[in-house]
Amino acid sequence: RLCGDVFCDACSSSRTILPLDGPEFDTPVRCCDWCMKDVKKGNYFSLRRYLTPLQLFDPDSITTKTSATSTSTSTASNKKTATKDDDGAGSGEATKEITSKTVAASLSSLSADIDAMMNEPTSFTEKITIPASVLVSAVGKHLKRRETAEYAIRVLGSLLMLGNVVGDDSFAMAVYEGEHQHSGGSGS
Repeated sequence: RLCGDVFCDACSSSRTILPLDGPEFDTPVRCCDWCMKDVKKGNYFSLRRYLTPLQLFDPDSITTKTSATSTSTSTASNKKTATKDDDGAGSGEATKEITSKTVAASLSSLSADIDAMMNEPTSFTEKITIPASVLVSAVGKHLKRRETAEYAIRVLGSLLMLGNVVGDDSFAMAVYEGEHQHSGGSGS
């Protein structure tokens, strides 16, 4: 519910009441175990909600489609497409296409949220619960496409700036390690 991913009861038994208006939010709803860690800290609007499109979109493909049931990759076209349940029931669930525009919007919103943390940098470690290596990797792969590169640069710059302000060098190290691996470990 918070990150946008879908989890069955077997995968996550965590439930919480969301701080949203309306009678439909008066009963607890399922959320993943990762988001529950954020909820326990009072962070109901986790940055994890941006992670799904960043991780699922393949910058080397044209489009990526996701559904609540599964995602598969066709090697012939290098295009991820959603598939139905194996029982062939044709559940008719909505399929959302993830495009470079979706990724750009996610990166733009992520950047704005990180920039807002500059007003209260002490909350940085409470609000960013995604490991630096995971977030930097998810953002960094979008440096390849013109449509998303400027947004990815903005996010990485904001993370580095905020990390510097609060004395957390984990994002700087993740950027360095990612570039070091990308360049073949030449060290230069």
